[in-house]
Amino acid sequence: MCATAGSSLANFCFGIVGCALLGRQHGLAECAFYAFVLLMQLVEMLLHMSPYCGAVNAGVTVAGIWLNHLQPIVMWASVRADPAARKPGPAVTALMRTYTWLAIIYSLSALTSVNCTLVNEVSAPFLYWAWNGCAGHEAFYLLFLLTLSSVAWACLADASFHVFIILTSYAVSFAVYGRTRSVGRNWCFSASLAPWLLLAYKARVHGPHAKPRRLRSVWAFAEKIPRALARRLSLIPGGPVVVVALGASSPRRLGPSDCLGLVAVNMYAARVAAWERAVAISARNAPPPPSIKIKYAGPARTPLGSTCITVDCADTADRGIELRAEGYRPVLLNFSDDCYSGGYVESGSGAQEESLFRRSDYHRTLDRSFYPLGALEAVYSPSVTVFAEGESAMWRLMSEPVKLAFIACPALKRPHCVDDRLSDSDAALFAAKMQLVLEIAEMYNHDAVVLGAWGTGAWGCPPRHVAELFRDVLKDWNGAFKRVSFAIVKTPDTHERGRYRDVDALAVFREVFGSA
Repeated sequence: MCATAGSSLANFCFGIVGCALLGRQHGLAECAFYAFVLLMQLVEMLLHMSPYCGAVNAGVTVAGIWLNHLQPIVMWASVRADPAARKPGPAVTALMRTYTWLAIIYSLSALTSVNCTLVNEVSAPFLYWAWNGCAGHEAFYLLFLLTLSSVAWACLADASFHVFIILTSYAVSFAVYGRTRSVGRNWCFSASLAPWLLLAYKARVHGPHAKPRRLRSVWAFAEKIPRALARRLSLIPGGPVVVVALGASSPRRLGPSDCLGLVAVNMYAARVAAWERAVAISARNAPPPPSIKIKYAGPARTPLGSTCITVDCADTADRGIELRAEGYRPVLLNFSDDCYSGGYVESGSGAQEESLFRRSDYHRTLDRSFYPLGALEAVYSPSVTVFAEGESAMWRLMSEPVKLAFIACPALKRPHCVDDRLSDSDAALFAAKMQLVLEIAEMYNHDAVVLGAWGTGAWGCPPRHVAELFRDVLKDWNGAFKRVSFAIVKTPDTHERGRYRDVDALAVFREVFGSA
C-alpha cells in the first residue's frame, strides 16, 4: 500500500503542475475549479483502491489517473499553438499521438470495468481541441471513431446503456455550443465536464482559435449522426429499444404487440424499455387494490398435515402463473429492496424485483410511502396484474393477463459471514423474516407460496445456509399450505450475483430439500 500511496501522491502533484500551467493561460477561476475536480477524483481513487483490488485493476486505475492528469498539459500546449497556421503545433501533435495510444491501451485494459471516467478520459481533450479550432476535422474524426467503437463495445460487452447514452450525448450536445442534454443525468460526470465547458466558452468568445462559422458546419454534421443511426436501427426487430437507447427526439411508439427482442442492443437498454412500456400500459388500466404493510407479530402456530415442497428452475412470476392455472391460490415472495420500491428497475437491473416490475402494474400498488421497510416488516399486495412474459421471451405481451398476490420483504443485506454461515443473530432474524412471509400467506388464505433463493444474489447471503433456514422454518408450517415452490433462475448479470456468484443456488436448494 506504500507504493500505491506514493503513486497517488505523485499523480496528484503532477495534476497540480497541470493546474498551474492551465491557470497561466486561462486564469485562476478555471484552474481552481479543475483542482477541485482533481481532488474529488483523487479521493475516489483512494476509496476504490482497497486491499481487495487486484494488481491489474490497481494498475489500470493508476494509468487512468495519469491519463487524466495529462489533460491540462495538453490544453496548455494547445493554446500555445500557432494561431496563424490553423493547425496543431508540434507539441500538440506529439501529445495527441501519445494520448491517443495511451487511451487505446487504457480502453482495452478497462473492457471489464466500464464507467463514466473512461468516457471523460478519452473524449474531453478531443472536444477541447475541436472547440479551439486547433485540431478541427481531425479531432472530430477521432471522436466519431470513438463513439462508433464505444457503441459496438457497449453492445458486445453488454455494458450499461448509460455509458452508451453519455457517449452519444457527448457528440450531440456540443453541437449547440455548451448546452448539454443527457450528460446531466450523472452529477459526477457533469462536474467533470464543467471545466471543459468553461474553457470552451472562453475559447469561443475570446480565444484566437475560435471559428464559430467553421465549427458550426462540423457540429451540424455531428448532430445528424445519432438521428441517422436511429432511423436505420429502428427498421430491425426491436428497433424501438434502439431508438430509446440513442435518445432520439421522436422515437416510434411501442405498439401492444411489439416484442422487445434484440440482438444488436445490450440488455440494459431492453430492460429499461420494457419497464417504460409497463408503466405506460399500467397507466391505461384501473389501479390495483392498495397494498398493506404488516409487521412481525411473533412465532406462528404449528399447523398439522402435509405440504408438497418443490425446487423448480423457473421465474417467480412464471411459477405463480403455473400454480394459478393448476387451481391454486398462490402468493409470491418479492425479494424487495429495503429503501426503494422497485429497486433499480429504472437502471435496467436484472434482479428479481426489477423483473417483476417490468412485467406488471406492481409499481402502482407497492407505494413508495411504505419505505424504508423495517427489519421485520413486509408489504402484502393482494392483486397485481401480470401482462408480459419474462426476459427470456423479451417481455412479449401475454394473451391473457393474470392477477397474482405478492409479499414484498427484503432479505438480509450483505451480512457478515464466517465459513459461508450467517451469525446466530442474523440467522435468527432471517428465520423471523421467513416466518413473517408465511404468516401473511396464511392470514390471507393462500394455499400455495412461491419462494426462492432469497438474498443469495447481489445481497450476498450464503445459499446453503438460507436453504437450511427455509427447511427448518417450513417444518413448523407443514400442512398450512398445499404447495410451496422455490422458483430459482440464474441471472446473466454476474455483478448482481454477489459474493456467491460461482455457487449454483438451484443445485444447493435441491440438495437441501432432496428435490430431483
